[in-house]
Amino acid sequence: DFIIQASARFLGEGTDPHRKTGLMIRSGLHPDAAHVSCVVHGDGLTSLQYRPEAGSETLEVRMDIRGPGVLQLEKKGNTFTMSVAHSGELYSREEIEIPLSGELFAGIFICSHNGSVSEEALFWNVRVFGTAPDELVPYSEYIGSLLEVMDVETGRRQVLDGDTGSW
Repeated sequence: DFIIQASARFLGEGTDPHRKTGLMIRSGLHPDAAHVSCVVHGDGLTSLQYRPEAGSETLEVRMDIRGPGVLQLEKKGNTFTMSVAHSGELYSREEIEIPLSGELFAGIFICSHNGSVSEEALFWNVRVFGTAPDELVPYSEYIGSLLEVMDVETGRRQVLDGDTGSW
């Protein structure tokens, strides 16, 4: 169980409104692997995309928010939660249940949607961390902490020190 989180944006205008960037958790590295993805398209469309099993069709749950810059994808058991927001705003969330098994791969991605075109995206504040235990009693139990500084103009964060507690 873990959370992958990042801020992201496309660089340039792009050539295809369906170009994509975001976060992905996959059950393998082959092209048709089962996966769950937090996706932002070049035209701003935002969706939770997933392939429930290897070789099956990719499905999606579209979100109302367009072009968010703050992305988060959480895996807890078979539950995957996508949370996205514009910087400084509350998260919008979608959740699905998929039994991804075996060794999982997680990370950032970009897809041009056109084999002859290269696209660029910028990612920052990328983090992977554990989830809180279901039985956690807030303010009573310690799960760790991080000391970080943030540049208020750019939103870039830097961890200076920390204790991961029981993560």
